[in-house]
Amino acid sequence: MNNSHLSLINLIYKNEYIKHNEVMKILGWSRYKINKKIDEANDFFVEKNINIEISYKARIGLSIKGNSEEAENILERLEYEINETKDQRIVQVLSILLDAKGYIKIQQLANALYVSRTTIENVLENVRKLLEEYNIELIGSKNGIRLNVNERHKRQLIADVINSYKSKLVALENHKEKFQISLNFSNDVKKFINFNIVNDVVDIVSEFIAETNLYLTEYEFNSITIHISIMLDRIKKDFIVSPDALETELEPNTQMLIYKIETIFDIKLPQNEKENIDFYIKLIQQNNYNKSEYENKREYDKSTQLNEYREVTKMILSDIYPDNELIDDLSIHLKSAINRLKNNMSIRNPYLHLIKTQFIQSFETSKQIVATLESKMNISFDEDEIAYIAIHIQSFFERRKNSNNNDVILVCSSGYGTSKLLEQRLKNVFKEKINIVDVIGINKLNNMNIKDQLIITTVPIRSNQKNVVYVSPLLTNEDIESIGNLIISQNSHKKHFLRLLSNNLFDIDEYELTQEEVIKKLVKKTNDNNYTSTGVYQSIMNREKLSSTSMGLFAMPHAEIKYIKKPAIYVYINKEGVLWGNEKVNIVFLFLINQDIKNNINDVYKVFNEIIDSKELLSKLSAANDYDEFIRIITKEV
Repeated sequence: MNNSHLSLINLIYKNEYIKHNEVMKILGWSRYKINKKIDEANDFFVEKNINIEISYKARIGLSIKGNSEEAENILERLEYEINETKDQRIVQVLSILLDAKGYIKIQQLANALYVSRTTIENVLENVRKLLEEYNIELIGSKNGIRLNVNERHKRQLIADVINSYKSKLVALENHKEKFQISLNFSNDVKKFINFNIVNDVVDIVSEFIAETNLYLTEYEFNSITIHISIMLDRIKKDFIVSPDALETELEPNTQMLIYKIETIFDIKLPQNEKENIDFYIKLIQQNNYNKSEYENKREYDKSTQLNEYREVTKMILSDIYPDNELIDDLSIHLKSAINRLKNNMSIRNPYLHLIKTQFIQSFETSKQIVATLESKMNISFDEDEIAYIAIHIQSFFERRKNSNNNDVILVCSSGYGTSKLLEQRLKNVFKEKINIVDVIGINKLNNMNIKDQLIITTVPIRSNQKNVVYVSPLLTNEDIESIGNLIISQNSHKKHFLRLLSNNLFDIDEYELTQEEVIKKLVKKTNDNNYTSTGVYQSIMNREKLSSTSMGLFAMPHAEIKYIKKPAIYVYINKEGVLWGNEKVNIVFLFLINQDIKNNINDVYKVFNEIIDSKELLSKLSAANDYDEFIRIITKEV
């Protein structure tokens, strides 16, 4: 059965009777083809026990015999089944398995989908692969097959599958010129969730938001709406989650929402279902927009649990010197994220790929945080969660980048009044371009280890360093121009990146290697040349297990700072390509980053982002035949 059969059946059904000549004219078929398709369709109806038939009466024509209402339903069903995608079949089989109250036979599934047993067995293979991602087993016996999982995990699976099909929040303008909130779903899940329930729940949650004045992010709105919709759908099908031993006091906002749900759906929710809704409400009340309203209501949580996250966050991020805003925001986010993970709640980040490729430094820093938390709390973060953490890190980097770009040491030999005048003049002229970190005398300068700061001095200094400028205490126009030129030269992003490259850490292979073989090869050379210490290989592999660093044509493995003795970027090109995770890459950038370049790290990543943003440039670099050609390409193209 295919679309040609369906076209013929629909044409006959829409006409009480239709003659062969009319069908030939409309479809452009021969009489032989029409009769052949009729025979095939009738054979299909018999095979599937479908109680309709295409019949022919002389001088009257073709017609559909059978119950007209049943025929219409069957035709709609056939049209869906014939045109359904692979994903739709997977979701439909999964839906049947989730609703089954015992074993179900494979032939029953085949009949339900109007497909052959062979087809359904192929679909089941894909279902098993999907279930493996969630550690759920599809078990079989002589009685059939069933999911080996409890109701709580069934609901989590439903939510995960729905989220994976890109459910999203939209605002639709209605005739009353007010915005009506709705949820959009992929067509692939329209057989997986009751859309009437979803729409009613959306209305309830929207009304609840308006009355409580709570702010919900898109993710929070999606999550609570999908959770409640699944809960109601499953309860209506008599699937109940086993209650927990302890009962907790519900938030006033939770009680309000539950009242609305029970009233609209004419249902009495079990206590444990109410507590599940309460969990979502507590998370919403503690988000960055609502926390000031509700923070005093949970003093223990604020003073104890949240402080624990603050301390952990400070410790992990000590290398990047986080500000209080990052510590506070990230602590609150981690608290919510860990609660989600402990309660097996799914989350999908629609910007995952963009964050991984555009905010590389932030994503990699987030992986450091996650690695520590996973070992401390025995939980597992996926890439979606890591990407949400990266958003907070990137906000911090943007704040730091905008606040000041150049740290300045001011060296003065004159009196206090003159040095204060010079300091103020510099601030007035250069504003946010400089940050005066210290005002010192020449004697103190001799005892300081200055690497990346600009030195503005009223004392002539004999030095080969290029970061020193001599000025008058009164700051003349010539002085201002000299400082401006120095700032421009210091902000040359490319030079900080190029300093990390060397011919010594550059290799090209023209034969196939595995990911592990490449990493071992690179690590051996970095260890032999005193760039890294023992343990760096395992550190790199641990990072790869957490989240593959492959991104299209390239990969960028890296290790923890404690294993890096000297900063560098090792460039490895493989003409045959290396299977890195699930992607084949041609160029590998092994990042060896430590504290020595912390002041220039943004410049390094800025140049790196320019390189990886261009597939054309990556292809040119992958085709380079030696180190000199590689550097020439970067110098010219970036």
